[in-house]
Amino acid sequence: MGLILLAFAARTLGAPPVAMKDEPIVSVIEYLTDAFKNGRPISEARRRNIKTKIAMFDTFSALKKTTLINWLESSTPEMIKGAANLEYAMTQLEQLGLSEKLKTISNIHRVDSMGWWLNKAPLSGRPLGARAKSRSRTAKELNLAILTHEAKDLKTYESLLTPSQSGPNVFQSRNGFEGETSLQNDGFYTSPDLKGGRGTGYAVRYKLDPRAVEGEDFVLNVDTVVVTNKNAINVVPAEPLEASKSDFFKKIVGDPRGYWQNRGQYELLRNRILNPSLSSLGEDENEIVATVRRGLRDGNSKYADILLENWFRLKVSTRHVTIAEECVSNLKLRRYATEHLLTQSFWIEQPIWIKWVGRLMEEGPTGQSLLLEHVLNQPQVVKHPRWADWMQQLVDSGRHDAAIARILGESHVRSHLRWEKWVQHLVDKGTADSELAFSVLRQTNDRPNWLKALLKRPGDHWAIAQGVFSEPAWTTHPDLLFDFIQQTHLDNDVIDKYILNQPFWRDHPRLKELTNGKPPTSVLLRQRTLKTKCVTGLLQLLK
Repeated sequence: MGLILLAFAARTLGAPPVAMKDEPIVSVIEYLTDAFKNGRPISEARRRNIKTKIAMFDTFSALKKTTLINWLESSTPEMIKGAANLEYAMTQLEQLGLSEKLKTISNIHRVDSMGWWLNKAPLSGRPLGARAKSRSRTAKELNLAILTHEAKDLKTYESLLTPSQSGPNVFQSRNGFEGETSLQNDGFYTSPDLKGGRGTGYAVRYKLDPRAVEGEDFVLNVDTVVVTNKNAINVVPAEPLEASKSDFFKKIVGDPRGYWQNRGQYELLRNRILNPSLSSLGEDENEIVATVRRGLRDGNSKYADILLENWFRLKVSTRHVTIAEECVSNLKLRRYATEHLLTQSFWIEQPIWIKWVGRLMEEGPTGQSLLLEHVLNQPQVVKHPRWADWMQQLVDSGRHDAAIARILGESHVRSHLRWEKWVQHLVDKGTADSELAFSVLRQTNDRPNWLKALLKRPGDHWAIAQGVFSEPAWTTHPDLLFDFIQQTHLDNDVIDKYILNQPFWRDHPRLKELTNGKPPTSVLLRQRTLKTKCVTGLLQLLK
C-alpha cells in the first residue's frame, strides 16, 4: 500500500527565540500559519507586504544562522500540517514565492524536512468525470462504495476525522519521491474493503461518490483504489466508543483482533477515560489488574504489545511491581516491557528501574541491543546520572557501533560532555561510517575533519551523498564536495539528484567559480566522466 502523508490537526507554533524577533521571514511564517489554520484570505495589501519580505530574505546569509534555520525547519512543516485547506495553502505558498525560496535552504529529499514538506502535492479537486471517456465505468457500476485508508498513527487518524469545509485534507503519493511509495499511480491510496492495507489499525473510511468515474476520479487496481480527485470522496464519521476502564482492558484481552481493527477509536476512548497520571483507578483497579494478569498468562503474545503499551503508560502500574518484574523476566515479553516500561518517566523514578537496566546490560548483546533501540535514546533516560556510564560501557564493548552512532545523532545527546569523544572514537574506528553520515555529520558541519576521515575510506559513499552533501549546512565546505565528486564511485544520476540538483548547490558562488561560471551539474559531471574514461583507457593499455 502506498505511503500517504496526511494533514495533521491545527497546532500552535513554538515561539521564536528572542534573537530572531527582527527576522522578517519569521513574521511571514507566523502570519501565514494563523491565516491557513483559520481559513482566512490574504488581502492584497498584506500580500504585497509578504512578497516584499520574502524578496528581502537572503538565503545564503540565512544558512549561517543555525537558530533561524532550525526554527524554520520545525515551524514551516507545522504551518503546512495545520492548514484547514491544504490545496489553498500550498497554492498560496507557490504564488507568494515562499515555497521556492525556502526549498533553496532545505533538503527536499529528506523525509519530514522543511523542503520535503514544501515539495508535497495535495490531492486536488475538480468536477466529477470532467474529462471522462464515454465508456468509462462509474463507482456505482463497479459496486464501489466504502474505501478504507489506514493512517500511520493516532494523531494523523484524529486529524483525518476532523471535519473540513474543503473536503478531504490529504496529500498524494507520487512515484519517484522520497517517502511517497506510489505502487501504481499517483494519488490517494485506499482499499476497497474495511481493512486497509497498512496494518496499523488506524482505519479511516471514505464514501466514494457513485458518480465518480474510473480513470478520471479514481484508478482501480487489484487490491487498491487510488483516488485522484478529492471531490470523489467524503469522510465517513466514526461513532465514538463508550466503555468503562475495566471493559477497555477486557476488550484487549478478550477480542484483540476487534481492538486492532478499530484501534483508532479505542485509543481515543482510552485517552478520554484513562488519565496516565492517575495514581489510582478506584474501584476498577483490582479488576483491571486481574485482567492484565490473565491476558499475560493466557493471551496470544502477538497482542501482548497492545496490552503492555496500555498498561505501562499508566502511573498506577507502579503500584503493581510484580507484573513488571514478570514481564522483564519473560523472554517472550521482554521486548515489549523494555519499550513500554523502561521508557516511562514515572518508572525511571522507581529504585527497581536501575536493577532492570543493569540486568539487561549484563545479558550481553541481546539485552544491550534492546536498551539501545528503545531506552538509552530517550531524552528522559539521557538525563539519568547513570546514562553516561552505561553508554561508555557499550562504546568500550565495540559490539554496537552503528546503534551508538544513531543515538549520538539525537539532538538531546549532542550537548553531553562525552559526545565529541564518542563520535571521534567511532570516526577513528571506521565501523559505523554510514550511520555517522546520516545521524551525526548531517547536522555537524563544524567538524570537517570527521568528514575528511570518512572520505579517505572506500566506505558508504551513498550515505555521504544522501546524508551529508545533500544538506544545506555543508555549503560551507564546497571544496570538500568538489573533491568528493571527483573521487566517488557513485553514478552521475545519484550525484545530480541528491547533490548538484539541490538549489543551494546549483547556485553556490564557489562552485560557479570552480566551473568558471558554468552550471556546476554539467561541468563537474562531465569532468568526472572524462576522468573515468581516461582511467579505464589507461588500465586497458596496461593489460
